[in-house]
Amino acid sequence: MSERRSGNQWVWTAAIVLVILVTAAFAILFSANYCCSSHGEKLGALGGVLGGLLGALGSALAVFLTLRGQRRDEAETIRDAARREVQEFSRLVAGNIDTCREIAANTVSIPRQDLPTIMG
Repeated sequence: MSERRSGNQWVWTAAIVLVILVTAAFAILFSANYCCSSHGEKLGALGGVLGGLLGALGSALAVFLTLRGQRRDEAETIRDAARREVQEFSRLVAGNIDTCREIAANTVSIPRQDLPTIMG
């Protein structure tokens, strides 16, 4: 689990550094053209940047929610499979116990060489 966290920390660190570098590049380009632009162009550029940020955040949220739902579904599937396995083994053990009771009560006679096959 700690290895997975460590890997996630590297991914988050790399993502944050990348966002900082891209933001710095946009800031430099935006400030270079800022002085020579009209008011409408400035608002248009700002709207484009904000729209891009909102779109990126929306996409990231959609991916996060999708992955979280898939993890929940997989966990539920694994729980159900484990529950079925335990039920099946319990049935097998209960059947073997019933056979042993019948042998002990002499209601059934089973040759010793056939016991492993029957109990298996």
